[in-house]
Amino acid sequence: MAIRSKGIMVMALTGVAMVPALMGCPSAVNDVTGSVCCTDFKAGTDMSTATFNLDGNAAGTFRAFAQAAGDLAATSASIENDIQGACQALALDFGADPKDPGVQNVTGTNAVTAWCHLAAVKIAAATAASGDLAAAGTLTVTFSPPQCAVEANFQAKCEGSCQVDASCTEPDVTARCDPGQLSGECSASCTGTCEGSVSAAASCEGSCDASCQGSCEAQGGVSVSCTGTCSGNCSGTCDAAAGTNTNNTGHCDGTCKGKCDAKCEVAASAPAVKCEGKCTGKCTGSCKFAANANLKCDASCKGGCSVAYTAPRCEAKLTPPKCQGDANCQANCNASASARAECTSPSAQIAFSGDISGNVRAQAEIHSLETNLPTLALAFTTRLPGLEAQGKAVFDYSGTLVTSAGVYAKAAGCIPVIASSLSASLDPQSGSLAASFSAVTEINGAIKLGGT
Repeated sequence: MAIRSKGIMVMALTGVAMVPALMGCPSAVNDVTGSVCCTDFKAGTDMSTATFNLDGNAAGTFRAFAQAAGDLAATSASIENDIQGACQALALDFGADPKDPGVQNVTGTNAVTAWCHLAAVKIAAATAASGDLAAAGTLTVTFSPPQCAVEANFQAKCEGSCQVDASCTEPDVTARCDPGQLSGECSASCTGTCEGSVSAAASCEGSCDASCQGSCEAQGGVSVSCTGTCSGNCSGTCDAAAGTNTNNTGHCDGTCKGKCDAKCEVAASAPAVKCEGKCTGKCTGSCKFAANANLKCDASCKGGCSVAYTAPRCEAKLTPPKCQGDANCQANCNASASARAECTSPSAQIAFSGDISGNVRAQAEIHSLETNLPTLALAFTTRLPGLEAQGKAVFDYSGTLVTSAGVYAKAAGCIPVIASSLSASLDPQSGSLAASFSAVTEINGAIKLGGT
């Protein structure tokens, strides 16, 4: 995943700001969150009411550009922080010294690459032939699909400022999303799937595509993976109530570790595994309610609600608006909506062939992988590739600012502020996007995150 150079964009934007006739404020503007020349631009905020001292269509198109630039900058910085936190936790959990010279006193964008490098080295050592985990068994990591949804109403509101025919009326924004990709809060019956996550598991009584916290019941004669109490026959290892370990292919009075042909009450300390039957409890991924389930979706309902969604979101691009509008402006609205998308990390399911019940270190390492890899997988497979595309859309519009400088003369004070903000995100040498790509790519080399 190479990042294409965006340096020309910052140069182009700065070039607009340097035109003397447009300035009317101090030539050096260093505050990326605002200045006496530009109080409207604040990265990461809703700028839908900002005017940038412009009127009419010029205000709308410039506002969409500023919003996209601000959202891109804020999201890039947030993802960089998340990646650094996950890598730091992994490195320390896998035995790194917090005073390792490779990370000590390293700050800024260099910190994320330093911590992820250290984490990759430690993980590679643990999973190598002579490592702690490899010596105890074979490790396999799989992820449930990541979920990202754009706030449809926010995008539609932005696109309204791009519209050239004020008499044209757009249909309801939900009509612009594939019904199967539409989600939101459902106050009645969720007829699609209830979308849980690692951080906020969803109530479930049905099939769960990730890990199940509660009970997992065999369906259709197919036994389910179990670490807990099995109400039927256990095939695997039985830790008897008295503490005696016995190989067991029948009823287990203690903790079953293997397969259960009935209902397994999953132990709270059990590793995250996918429930291959009926999950009753909490699901860290998508739950499809059973026909007789009597539960309300306490998370985001996707793909069907018996009443209208509240705060609808779309897990795909909205179809183009019906009403004609400025194409550059609409592209920036799309980039902004994508950057602001709400994403839930995929859950990680760890399959381990060996018995590590007595290996405290190996248990801690696997727990760390379950906890921190989802953040890195989301960034590697979904968020960072999307941000690169969004940055291109913003870059494409920057050329319009150069050729239409006179139209945006009153907003010239904001140009260097926006350019500085974009540079922090997109600079190929020092930007947060480049650092994040480098960091997660190295982790992917040590343990696959689901990308190609």
